[in-house]
Amino acid sequence: MAKTLVLMRHGKAAARETWREDDALRPLTEGGTRALEESVPQSLALLGGAARDGVQVWASPAVRTVQTARIVAHALKAGEPKECEFLWRQDEEEFLAALEESDTSCVVAVGHNPFVDDMTARLTGVRLPFFPGAAVALRLERRAASPKPSARLLWFVQGPKSGRFANLVALENVIARASDTVEMRLKAFFENEQDPETMHKLRVSIRTMRSLVAFIQPWQKESQNKAIQRDLRTVVRWTSRLRELDVLVGQAAELEGGSLELVEAIVQLRNEERDRVAKKLRSKQCRRLLGNARAHATGIEWRKGIAHEGIARKAVRARFEALVGDLECAMLALDIADAEATHDVRKDAKRVRYAAENFGMFLDEGAVAVAKRMVKMQDGLGAICDARVNVGIIDEFPRKKLSEAAALSLAALRERNVAVLSEALGAGWAGRASGDAYGDAWSDRTDEGAQGAQPSQDADSSQTGQDAVAEEPVHDMGNDGSVRPVEAERSEEAQAGQMITDEVPKQ
Repeated sequence: MAKTLVLMRHGKAAARETWREDDALRPLTEGGTRALEESVPQSLALLGGAARDGVQVWASPAVRTVQTARIVAHALKAGEPKECEFLWRQDEEEFLAALEESDTSCVVAVGHNPFVDDMTARLTGVRLPFFPGAAVALRLERRAASPKPSARLLWFVQGPKSGRFANLVALENVIARASDTVEMRLKAFFENEQDPETMHKLRVSIRTMRSLVAFIQPWQKESQNKAIQRDLRTVVRWTSRLRELDVLVGQAAELEGGSLELVEAIVQLRNEERDRVAKKLRSKQCRRLLGNARAHATGIEWRKGIAHEGIARKAVRARFEALVGDLECAMLALDIADAEATHDVRKDAKRVRYAAENFGMFLDEGAVAVAKRMVKMQDGLGAICDARVNVGIIDEFPRKKLSEAAALSLAALRERNVAVLSEALGAGWAGRASGDAYGDAWSDRTDEGAQGAQPSQDADSSQTGQDAVAEEPVHDMGNDGSVRPVEAERSEEAQAGQMITDEVPKQ
């Protein structure tokens, strides 16, 4: 009886060089599995009626071939694959004998190289290059003058580019880890609400996750990307005032000759705000928002073309380079007197920094230097943004119950922050493009003390790579020293990195 035979090589497996157990236990990689799940249904659809008339799936007992065969069986709606030792031993004669005895009209045999190469050449006279996941369909017939079977080649499909799907897996893992960190930091805050650092780390983790999600925006389904950003933005905004008061407490405590009464007054405001924030973070609304964000983050839905083809490493690098280029252009045009523009550039620096630190597996060694430069830029611009915020809080501070000494300390605190702004506005920085110039100037000023200047309200001294999009309100200072809020939210939809198709790798 004439049969249809599909010979298939298993998908991309863990590297033999690094595998320390029995080779038969070597599994498919995550990228290899994803590549097969996308490619196998399309390839086997070419069988048409041959598959509908009845099909049996055979597999070598090795883990990687059984995993591949199960994906095949699922695509064909066939039963559990039959494990065949002769496919593991690569015994051609026993394979042909079993094929002859089989009463099914279509067999899909998932095996190894060089068996699939050799068997195809034996049956057709043509040697094909089987990359992982490749499949060939043959029509088996028997010549009248020869007991040996011969075959007509129906079609051949090369294996998928598993590396492109491995890239998707790597991107997903980064986002999932960021989500885990948010959950861990929220728990840590509830365990020690008195410690300002627990709130800071929670905010940092949320904004980090937002930054990483913004990075994959060109490839993720738009509605899902926006949903994650929206839910995280809502939660982190609840905490902004608390973080601002924490920073102001630190400044007041370090003010030379400052009033302890003033520190205690700010602490009281801080504790009241902490209680409000803690209540909000324990609410059903917060659980729903963070739960939704986590569900989306651990189940990324890619845009159609990306889901079917994966993503090239070059595309991720191009995305990063585009962010760096946009930031450099913004730095060239930046006027420090423009509060909103300063705030936006600061946010962009964070996006670049955390992309460099979290997606480094896709980037070259220069990304490390870029990340360090972004830290300097953040610190410099952060000092300016923080000073604007601090002046705004001080101007609104309740003074009725303050003693004269406390009021004087409050005035000195305001003067100190106004001096930071005056220094920046008078430094002639407008239009200067060098991130190192910004960073060095402000790092030097901070190192020298600058009357006890505090690190940026968004600086993270304890968790590298865990900060992202700033959420604090921006303030602008008028000629009279008064401070007014400025709306600084702008579109966070970044430019998509150019998609570049990789050539088929040698395997």
